[in-house]
Amino acid sequence: MAKAIWQQNIEALRGRFAEGEFGVPACTGDAIVASWIRSRANGLSFGDRAIFNPISRASQKRLADQNRDFIRHAEGDMERLFAMLRGGDWAVSLIDARGFVLRTFREAIPAFKGIELAFRPGVNLGESAAGTTGPACTLSDGKPAVVAGKEHFLDEAGDFTCTSAPIHDPQARLVGVLNASRRHSGGRDGIPLPVALAAGAIGEQLVRALPGTIVIEINCPLGPGRPAGRCHLAFDPSGRLAGASMAARQLIDLQPADDVHFNELFVEPFGQAIDRLRSAASPCISLTLHNGLQLLASAGEAAPQPRCQGSQPVRTASGYESPLPPEFDVALSKARIAFDRDIPILINGDTGTGKEVLSRHLHDCSRRAKGPFIALNCSSIPANLIESELFGYEPGAFTGAARNGMPGKLELANGGTLFLDEIGDMPIELQARLLRVLQERKVVRIGSHTERDLDFALISATHRDLPQEIARGFFREDLYYRVNGLRLALPCLSQRSDFDEVVDRIVAEESSPAAPLTLGPAARQVLRRHAWPGNLRELRQILKLACAMADDGVIEPGHLPPELLPPASARPLPDCAPLEQAEREVFAEKFAAHRGNISALARTLGIARATAYKKLRDYRLI
Repeated sequence: MAKAIWQQNIEALRGRFAEGEFGVPACTGDAIVASWIRSRANGLSFGDRAIFNPISRASQKRLADQNRDFIRHAEGDMERLFAMLRGGDWAVSLIDARGFVLRTFREAIPAFKGIELAFRPGVNLGESAAGTTGPACTLSDGKPAVVAGKEHFLDEAGDFTCTSAPIHDPQARLVGVLNASRRHSGGRDGIPLPVALAAGAIGEQLVRALPGTIVIEINCPLGPGRPAGRCHLAFDPSGRLAGASMAARQLIDLQPADDVHFNELFVEPFGQAIDRLRSAASPCISLTLHNGLQLLASAGEAAPQPRCQGSQPVRTASGYESPLPPEFDVALSKARIAFDRDIPILINGDTGTGKEVLSRHLHDCSRRAKGPFIALNCSSIPANLIESELFGYEPGAFTGAARNGMPGKLELANGGTLFLDEIGDMPIELQARLLRVLQERKVVRIGSHTERDLDFALISATHRDLPQEIARGFFREDLYYRVNGLRLALPCLSQRSDFDEVVDRIVAEESSPAAPLTLGPAARQVLRRHAWPGNLRELRQILKLACAMADDGVIEPGHLPPELLPPASARPLPDCAPLEQAEREVFAEKFAAHRGNISALARTLGIARATAYKKLRDYRLI
């Protein structure tokens, strides 16, 4: 009976709305009607179609690339919520701050047939595109929402029930929505509490994943047998708050704009509390807020790695995602400590070995992570322009100068990190001026006499042997000692012990979440044999091409550039009987015809893929 009354009421309300009875959102206290009014103002009508339209694979991949970290950190809690709701035919979706679906967990069941297309990655469920939906309401006011049946603005969404909850980042900004949907049962059948709890758990993950921070897990004990929810605070190495979950903010009364130090929150000094937390004898300690509230605190664990295709990024013992093989853990840990204390870092490595990736990693793990990361490649800019790029210039300083002048990279890096790539190629005449800037931490723009104060951390990189360049007179020795506070030498790709992990990680990144790819064993062998003169840059380009060419979920040798494959004539023939020789020729012919695609070869010959692979290896065709 209640369902019938609700249905009659909502139909009557839609009729009154269609007749123009409602004006502007401020005129109504009903959140659904207010959203309808905004939807109409966006040019939508009840009969419009928006959520079942085709989505291009390119747009899906672009969204996945832009939100990769967000998706990874959310997947674990999404999967747990989905498992809890499995008996009710729910789909669980992650949606970004613009309303685009990023990831959905659902079952291929009859109960969901017909509405599953609405939750594909790339569908926009925001108010401007799809009108009133659960995610749209949550994105509009930042509150949990339940939108059922005809409460949706579009008629085509009338089969849904949506329950949405906001996801906030460590700075309390609304960054997305967690949504649970299923076919509408005829009444109000939302599940706001489980969805809100899972959304909160994702927010906790985002805090725990903050790079370069010390994470503290806190809870408010309510007495024996009365567990309290855990929440997280993240502090930079100096003790200043870098981020907090919404639950932690509520617990200790923190506003989004609050910029506070640990010592302003707790009675115990920061260093003393951290020493106790890190002590093996004190896994859990009591901390007292200045308002008298006593909390239990423990060292927060690193956010667990989500499940995804391919290998996981390498993590060091400290919990940071490492861009280097495991044997570099100790050296990388020392580099993080040194860089966080503004000691300049010098990175040596061949072209394409990941010097900028490592530099960004050090920046992200430092106390300057919130500041800018400014990169300048000293070898890619003409010698006559490096000076203006580095130091900036005033209006009219030279012919062709911008009318309002321009700050240089040194100024732009203020508060953050300056990365000078290929510093060994910097003209010798500019090195003296750079040395002076690094010593005095002041810069004067071209055409000006005004000194500007600088505050940045420095990372330099080069493929050259700088001591050798000094001996040849091409690099200043005093500048060398200024930039070489701590040196890291990067290995070539062919020398990396984690080559397979690197390959799998790039394949996972370059393939679409909707159609993940794997690297076949034959293609992997081809990659292992290659010398990789272009290192990681060359590898990524080749795998990007292979991912675009692979059409059956497996990357085969035929999807790789021909220059990576040795010519058939260069492969020695095994000694074999005439019958085996004839079979080998058939395999060679078909393998070439299918351009190295082992799956297609197996289908043509009517044999298992594993058998085809074994034969190709036996006959040294791969």
